[in-house]
Amino acid sequence: MKNGLLEMVNYQARYMSYCKAKGIEPGAHFKSWDYIVWVQDKSEQFKRENGINSLNSDELHRKFTSWLLKEVS
Repeated sequence: MKNGLLEMVNYQARYMSYCKAKGIEPGAHFKSWDYIVWVQDKSEQFKRENGINSLNSDELHRKFTSWLLKEVS
């Protein structure tokens, strides 16, 4: 990535976090199942750290995405 996450405004934040964590250039070939598993694992970590059982609201999804961006920076 040339100038960090904010430079890539055309990509979804969770995808950009995955790319940064895995060292993949955005838009490059990747295994979609690996992305899904990675996000799932990270969401489980977030839920454990925050004492919640489910990301069952828009607010929790926003908090998870913000947490994820910080986690990989």
